[in-house]
Amino acid sequence: MMRRGLFTSFFAILAVSVLFQLWRLSQVDPGAWLSVDYLMRTTVLIALAAARPTRHIAFKTRALQIGKAELLLWLLGAAAITVPFTYEPLWRAIEASMLDIRVGGVPRTTGARHFIDLTFGLLLVAIHEEILFRRVARVVFRHLGDGAAMIAVSSIIFGLFHWWTGLPNMILATLAGAFLMLLYRRAGALWPAIVAHYLMDFWIFL
Repeated sequence: MMRRGLFTSFFAILAVSVLFQLWRLSQVDPGAWLSVDYLMRTTVLIALAAARPTRHIAFKTRALQIGKAELLLWLLGAAAITVPFTYEPLWRAIEASMLDIRVGGVPRTTGARHFIDLTFGLLLVAIHEEILFRRVARVVFRHLGDGAAMIAVSSIIFGLFHWWTGLPNMILATLAGAFLMLLYRRAGALWPAIVAHYLMDFWIFL
């Protein structure tokens, strides 16, 4: 019964997130787009804290199980994953080789708005997505074990969450999700995955 409630809560929160994504796509002003995005992520965190099946999972803390040297290697690995995103010739070649199914993109920001999004905005993204798609998803799919099947399913769902950005980005998001789940599993604590996620997005959107 508890697993069913957790499963239902996870996918209900995910469905609400998709509705927010649809609302966000209708925004043409960058400020309005970001406002809806921040509202979506804040709403998800509140829902995770309010729902009985998720509240004791989402914000549970654990001690770090790896040393600083290994953590640094993981963060360097996160930087390597961003290469296809940040090296424009490679990214254009990847896009040209796949069907274009994009329905929107992240608006370009400048000045103070860009600084706010690079700091507060990207940190909110990392916290929201790591809690939902790593910590909660790991428990939701624990009936698959704690290995390849769980990582594959949670990472594919994370990739599909980026449906509006196009096929290349969905594939890379899936790979990034697998990397972040491996890091979370290895580190014990979630905050290294949050840091890695933030740095990956920071390097992409800088």
